[in-house]
Amino acid sequence: MVERLPPAQRDIARATFGFDGPADAKYIARLATHSKVIERDVRTTQRRADEVVDRIAELLSVDRPAPVRREEPPWHTVSLSVQLVLGQPEIEVFETRRIRSHQFGLAEIDHSMTVNPVDGVHPMVLPEHGIDVVSGGEVQSTTRIARNRVAFRLRPPRVLDTDDEHEFTLRMRLERMSPFYVCTPVYPCAHFDLQARFRRGRPPVRVWRIDGEFSMEADDPTPARPLLELDSTNEVHTAFDDLEPAKSYGIGWLPAVG
Repeated sequence: MVERLPPAQRDIARATFGFDGPADAKYIARLATHSKVIERDVRTTQRRADEVVDRIAELLSVDRPAPVRREEPPWHTVSLSVQLVLGQPEIEVFETRRIRSHQFGLAEIDHSMTVNPVDGVHPMVLPEHGIDVVSGGEVQSTTRIARNRVAFRLRPPRVLDTDDEHEFTLRMRLERMSPFYVCTPVYPCAHFDLQARFRRGRPPVRVWRIDGEFSMEADDPTPARPLLELDSTNEVHTAFDDLEPAKSYGIGWLPAVG
């Protein structure tokens, strides 16, 4: 930055910042030495030194890259509560989500769900009859965007404005599913509470906690993870705070054999 100054200012800048001369020379001593070189009194040299410092500050402010402005998501999840019911012929997932709007006039809430294949077979029965809105709005459009992923839009009863909160409950029904359940938020999620109920008389061999892992690794039973204990009703409960987008949180289990 100093080399970009005109020659006269460059010399004063080098003296001001101690680029030349003894490393332990004091500021005033450096200015006094330079005053003799340019044949000026110390006060004049100090005034010019102040001008040089101001000029360098201007150059730095111009060269400083503009901060990257990240686009704010339209909403974030304040709380998510999921009940996973596995102990009956048809698997049911009850999801109650409270969101907070970040924009004025939020009329639709984009949402999605992924159902991973079981033994190579894709059990995706959505969108035909797999999602029911229990409360808090209605599904307006459903699109299958991948073999195992469906996206849909939920329209709340009223349009949301900035900082408005809204809660809705969905029920999803599946014939079968892979032995794990995770939330992988697109937008930030402050709290996620998960309760799973397994079949009586046939509990899983073990259940483990998945905490902030990459989605592609969430279904891998190989990594060592904290184990969760089933209660007397074959239920397990766990919770997470401050979920990061694109990371997975939830549980996995090793099914009973036979």
